[in-house]
Amino acid sequence: MIFSTYFYQDLGVLTRNYETTYNWYDIGRYGLVLLRYVFRTCRYNVYYTGVMLFMAMTLTVMFYSYFVEYITKKEQNELVIVLFAMLFFVHTAWSEQFYFQFQSFEIVFGVFLVGVALFLLWSVDDLIIPSGITYALSIGLAVLAFGVYQAMLNVYITSCIGLYLLDEKRARTWMGLGKDVFRHIVVFLVDFAIYELIIKITVTSTYLTNQIAWGNRPALAIWETLKLDYIERCFTGKGALYSFALSVIVIFVLLVFCYSFITSCIHVGVGKVYKGYLIDLILLVGLVFSSFILGIVVGFTPAVRAQLALPISIAFLFMYLANHIFINDGNLLFKYKEIICILCGAVALYSSLTSVTRMLYTYDMVATNSYFTATKLSYDLDKKLTESGKNLPIAFIGIMDVNFDLNELCVDTEHNYSYMLEPMMNQNGTLTPTYYWGSMFTHDYFGMYGINYLAASMDQVLEATDIANEMPEWPAEGSIVVHNDYIIAKIGKMID
Repeated sequence: MIFSTYFYQDLGVLTRNYETTYNWYDIGRYGLVLLRYVFRTCRYNVYYTGVMLFMAMTLTVMFYSYFVEYITKKEQNELVIVLFAMLFFVHTAWSEQFYFQFQSFEIVFGVFLVGVALFLLWSVDDLIIPSGITYALSIGLAVLAFGVYQAMLNVYITSCIGLYLLDEKRARTWMGLGKDVFRHIVVFLVDFAIYELIIKITVTSTYLTNQIAWGNRPALAIWETLKLDYIERCFTGKGALYSFALSVIVIFVLLVFCYSFITSCIHVGVGKVYKGYLIDLILLVGLVFSSFILGIVVGFTPAVRAQLALPISIAFLFMYLANHIFINDGNLLFKYKEIICILCGAVALYSSLTSVTRMLYTYDMVATNSYFTATKLSYDLDKKLTESGKNLPIAFIGIMDVNFDLNELCVDTEHNYSYMLEPMMNQNGTLTPTYYWGSMFTHDYFGMYGINYLAASMDQVLEATDIANEMPEWPAEGSIVVHNDYIIAKIGKMID
């Protein structure tokens, strides 16, 4: 998928406007724009972007793996690191994110920037750089990462909790915990304040504010949505866009945690161990809970591609499991540490992998189906142009049915909505004027394959919209007609 030449959402804007910043400044993605110019991904090329994405993924997992070894103060098992890396990136959140190939490299690099920002916080006492400069660099990189993609705020919080949970030097008392948490909160608030200031200056679109459900829906309805449609799906794997990887990791962690606590109480005594285990439990709950911060803030189930904190939470829970087992030399679990750890990681990875591969397979079938559909539509359009004897402009009207017939191995698109599962020449009927930009999108699709039809003007599309209400949908007879020296092609249903 990294080097896919399929047509996809928003690609037409980039192919029509070379080096465009699209609407990213307007919606607060100043960091994304900056990275695109720094690394020249603004000159979109799927193979260059694919190589950059692969390098960014490799760099990110290598850096986070080193970071884990740095804070745990020991060399990690090679297989554990491999599983950590795969759990980090093998998830449907990343699959849908990579569907938007033109920003995929920048999003992954944003996660890398979050990691570097946090590393600077952790190593402030170990670096030769003055602490003031270290803090400034950390804040600067975090603010840049937040401007790449708003979900990076959630990634930052989840990564911070996960790393602190693994930190061998972290506080084991309530006073020490309070000081550490206070320091991280203060730094995050400074990060967020600067980010908000930049947003106030740059954002002109209502794209972000329109996505907040709080105040627009009853609180009880929002809670039901979060509980049943979001949190439950993340744990149960309900629907093809989710897996039960989180549940697998949580169950294994709880079992090992309880066993370790009980054996420690027996050998050492409750009074000497309960405080440390209670702090661990609070951090574990916080790590799991942090996966859902974005959904709770907006008040509804966020797009799958925005749930980047979820696989990162799963990866850190796995590393906690691995390290917690490995340091308990005095109990029975230590004899089977590698088997338990590998089994847990493998089951969780298998769960994510089945969801990801099925989603990618469906995406491939959608692309193939779209290509054949476009071929048949092009044949009918060429026939109509030949009959007219003129090279007439074309207005594409209507929304293609998402639930077209695919084989039974594909994802059920009706109950598992994703951009990846829409016909690739589909239109966005929510943009105004209705169908004009959608018609241009369909022209972009044909243009990518070298089929360049003349595009109808805005006035022609508006007129065609009224006429198309009385027309049948393609491929029915009469779905493509000539009217006032342009062609109206009703390719799908009309918006009510």
